[in-house]
Amino acid sequence: MFLGLTKKEKEILKYEIISPETRLKFTRYIRSQCLDEEKKVRIVHLNRIINIANSVIGRKNYVLDPQYDDGLLEIEYGWHFGELELILRIPNTIQFIEIIIDLLEQGILSLDVVSKLFNESSASFYIEETEDGFQLTTFSLTEQAQFNDIDEHPNIRLLIDRMNLLFDKQDYSGVLHTSATILETLAKDIINRDTIGDQSLGSFIELYKKESRLPNEILDYIHAIYKKRNLEPLAGHGSTSAPSINKKEAIIISEMTKSFVLMESKLSMDAKLEL
Repeated sequence: MFLGLTKKEKEILKYEIISPETRLKFTRYIRSQCLDEEKKVRIVHLNRIINIANSVIGRKNYVLDPQYDDGLLEIEYGWHFGELELILRIPNTIQFIEIIIDLLEQGILSLDVVSKLFNESSASFYIEETEDGFQLTTFSLTEQAQFNDIDEHPNIRLLIDRMNLLFDKQDYSGVLHTSATILETLAKDIINRDTIGDQSLGSFIELYKKESRLPNEILDYIHAIYKKRNLEPLAGHGSTSAPSINKKEAIIISEMTKSFVLMESKLSMDAKLEL
């Protein structure tokens, strides 16, 4: 029986980002499952899904009134389908994962579909079914065989793990390189457009500044990290020169990068709640 993510799991996943594209895929799947149901059954099914999500988010549940006649039922029907389009956009990462596991527990989602969608999004975790119910397991760097090249992995949590590992190894140019990769990945997630998928941050920095909710001073600092990565020996390219970045700079860059990820996530969630 799933009782919610543990404190340790929440701490591990605090840098995980569920992209708008992934949220939309889950919404589309749930939407498709409601099409073949008889009308009154469909609204009950939708109401159950919405209230499961509301319970996790902390919103008041919506109770259907059995006295509604057919005319009012049309209004209810429209409201529920409208709410379905929003209910997976509102939660933060922890809430989203808990909602998905709750829907699995209730038999509303299938594990095959959930695994496929999370795998497509390069999530740093997976969900499996055990004798006691559904369980979440997070990947570590050593479990990610495909993570040899940090530039090819889009998952921010794993990139942060790699940045921490490089700092522990005193590879400060590597910390800078990974920081820039994290910030570029973050910017692409905020902009959420296919046209920038294979572009470097420098080519769309102005668009990111326009789309981001971070203050201009922070955005300028992010741009400065990206530019420094391209100039620092062994950070953005091979070089016979020795790196100039020191431990103090690496600490600042590493901690600021993690703070920027959390700030963008919280600001994005706050904007969704205002919808």
